Amino acid sequence: MKILLVEDDKKIATNIKRFLQFSENWTVDTAATLQEAEKKLEKNKYDFVILDVMLPDWESYHLARQIKKRDLLLPIIFLTAKGELEDKLSWFDSGGDDYITKPFEMAELVARVKAILSRYGVRDNIVLANGRTLDLTQNKVISDHWAFSLNKTQSAILKYMLSQAGKIANRTDLIEYVWGEDAIWDQKSDQKLDVYMANLRKILGEWAIETIKGVWYKILLK
Repeated sequence: MKILLVEDDKKIATNIKRFLQFSENWTVDTAATLQEAEKKLEKNKYDFVILDVMLPDWESYHLARQIKKRDLLLPIIFLTAKGELEDKLSWFDSGGDDYITKPFEMAELVARVKAILSRYGVRDNIVLANGRTLDLTQNKVISDHWAFSLNKTQSAILKYMLSQAGKIANRTDLIEYVWGEDAIWDQKSDQKLDVYMANLRKILGEWAIETIKGVWYKILLK
């Protein structure tokens, strides 16, 4: 597993990195600022982000929101010296999956990371109701005799659907996530979504995505 650790305290960052590498054999990249973290996120693919709340160049909530826009299924845990209710609500509102208050035991950090990962248990290989496999790491759909590569928009639609409770996504929310808030009011976006859904049904199988009352989509898993 590959982790991005964003922490400006060099001693804390070094201790966390060493522990995770030696105790769990996880690969850990470090960044001390949001700017440095953004560059690493653009160049590398990570399975988990550990994010200090207070950084020299900005509060990390902003980065968390950007991360979740790119990949809703990328887990985030915040490191913080704060513990007020208002702060906790801000962390979760920005897309954080959990937080841990400094100082903490390394074993607790590992336990929290593993607990979050278990909630994302279908992250890499998802078996659809028709037996085909959706590989979100490689952005591919795999059948017994072939593999099909998904484009960026197709992957974004599927990842959003899989991130929702019950694997059900509202049509309007899907449009906003994939094409932005302004696209909600553009009739062409409705047409584009229809085209993408039709193509995804061809790739995944006709019964892989169910339409509910014309405004909801459900992805059917095995």
